Amino acid sequence: MDARRTQSGAGGPSRREVALGGLAALGAAAMIGPAAAGTPPETLAEAGRRAGIEVGSAIRGADAGALADMIATECTLVTPENALKPPRLAPAEGRFTFDEASAIFDFAAQRGLSVHGHTLYWHKQPLGWAVAASRGKGLAETVALYGTVLERILKRFPAAGSWDVFNEIAGYGGQLRPDPEIDRFGLDFVERLLWRARETAPEVALAINENDLECGACGTKREHVLAILAALKARGAPLDALGVQGHLVSRDRPDAAAMRDFLRRVEDLGLVIYLSELDVNDARLSADYRLRDTEVAQIYADYLGPALEVRAVRRVVFWGIADSANWIADGGAERRSDGKRQRPALFDRELGRKPAYYAVREALAAAPAR
Repeated sequence: MDARRTQSGAGGPSRREVALGGLAALGAAAMIGPAAAGTPPETLAEAGRRAGIEVGSAIRGADAGALADMIATECTLVTPENALKPPRLAPAEGRFTFDEASAIFDFAAQRGLSVHGHTLYWHKQPLGWAVAASRGKGLAETVALYGTVLERILKRFPAAGSWDVFNEIAGYGGQLRPDPEIDRFGLDFVERLLWRARETAPEVALAINENDLECGACGTKREHVLAILAALKARGAPLDALGVQGHLVSRDRPDAAAMRDFLRRVEDLGLVIYLSELDVNDARLSADYRLRDTEVAQIYADYLGPALEVRAVRRVVFWGIADSANWIADGGAERRSDGKRQRPALFDRELGRKPAYYAVREALAAAPAR
């Protein structure tokens, strides 16, 4: 079988077709239910299902109990937040640690959720031992070194229907991100590793995941990402999707019109789009949490409404759907100067629905069908 051809099972859509086509790839059966009667959707999952959009959340190995139940009810997909990053899985040459990630895959299988793999290569969390081992080696040897790790991971977790092969390769000012391997080999390394992934797992949808694309001052980065994507497509690289992270901030609001134009240009390249790491940093919003919650909801609405007009957008994933399991609320980004707890997610710490939840559900319900 030629690994460079699109794979499709005779009995129905392949996992890659589902990952690229969203819920619409499952056919009319995915639309049977309350939508036929015209009733409002009760969950994010139902709202997304009607439009052919997967709805997901980042998930941690420790997520359990009521939080896990809520994710299984509101979502159709999960993305391990950290458990699949290379240093977690391959801390030393020839040594692999799969327990945390395996627990997440087991949970997803038990609850009927799809899994998106994140990520096989990231400059911020490199495989230190591989960087050392590749020093002085040529492209073929370096790709073989990383490809061995990639192959082991993809074969260990065949249930993942899509993967971020690379995370954040586009730098600022028209350059690629500083990285030991990409510095030496540029897009040749990216293309070759994409091919290694396609040859290892031909049914898996392959993505590059990028950040800082949505803001008003992000125009140069958007153009750079488009140039990278166009170059890879011109080479014939097996790239199926672009992940658009969407860590929205109040200091530089999303430029809805520019973002919609960008997404349409990505669509014109023949790529599917995943809104992959969505949240809102409320560090500079109102002190009163009730007013702040409405401001956060408006930012979500202003971003999602125009973005979901683009039919290539097949997935919306929140980078921690509840404040109790969200990296911003944990202090991982800009903090509030008044010391108040941050509220970036759709659910509060007690898993109550916030105004942002209803804004997102409404945006999904209003999205045109894929």
